[in-house]
Amino acid sequence: MDGTDGLIDQLKHLVLPTMVLAMIPGAFIVRVTRAAVLETLGKDFIRTAARSERGGGNAPVLYRHALRAALVR
Repeated sequence: MDGTDGLIDQLKHLVLPTMVLAMIPGAFIVRVTRAAVLETLGKDFIRTAARSERGGGNAPVLYRHALRAALVR
């Protein structure tokens, strides 16, 4: 039996607690980002960008313009 087997086993047991502890701050970041994006979507430059996108749908406007502007805040 090699010493690395015990280390790998211990690391496997740390995965679930680490994921659970990371969810709490992750949820907060998602809420703040969502609120900022929703506020940014009402701005004039987003409406202008949405009109100028020809057949691209809402996703390019959301990622290129709204999300970038919201993350700057």
